[in-house]
Amino acid sequence: MNSAGEEGTTEKTPEKRDTDDKQDDEKDLEIERQAYKTWEDVYENILQEIGDTWKILWQDTMSGLVNKTIDY
Repeated sequence: MNSAGEEGTTEKTPEKRDTDDKQDDEKDLEIERQAYKTWEDVYENILQEIGDTWKILWQDTMSGLVNKTIDY
């Protein structure tokens, strides 16, 4: 029995608490890195789609202007 009269309770030592906190922090950091990487990929894909769309629109506009110029 401990001084509070409870049996079987184990208190974490400061060293054990520090180790557990560091492990939890490392897990949290890894989750944040994965989430950041996912959002970074999404952002890059969106920019790629926007770039492709603008490229197509620009080519269509330029070819339309060239065709109108040739018609005159």
